[in-house]
Amino acid sequence: MGDSSDQSKEWLTTKEAAGKLDKSVRYVRTMIQEGKLWARRDGHVWLIHESLSPPPEETEGPPSETAGNTRETVEILKAQLEAKDTQIAALQERLAAADGASERHDTIVLQLTRQVEQSQRLLEYQSDPWYRRMFRKGRKPPEGRQSD
Repeated sequence: MGDSSDQSKEWLTTKEAAGKLDKSVRYVRTMIQEGKLWARRDGHVWLIHESLSPPPEETEGPPSETAGNTRETVEILKAQLEAKDTQIAALQERLAAADGASERHDTIVLQLTRQVEQSQRLLEYQSDPWYRRMFRKGRKPPEGRQSD
């Protein structure tokens, strides 16, 4: 197995553990899969710690070193959240400015459209021969144009 004699005394095969527990090898493997036994693989063989207890991570003891990492992670996430909030606020300001500019553009387009329509009416009036314009009944010249 590659273990020294000291280590082989600490670790049992599944068959040895089953004998000590007075259970089947299949039951021991199930306990390993469920995390109820402290075990490790050595190649294709499972070795179970002689204490026949759950892994040390699951027993009560001092808080793990990951607690500090968790705090650091929370602080990093808070900083990222604040940065995202700042970005959102900046984008909202840009959107509000764009809305104001859009309203101004709409007003300008409306004014230009009116001017174009007025120019078209004037051109239509001027395209008529002088005698039609002169003897036209009830039709006034477009704004900005006086009758001939």
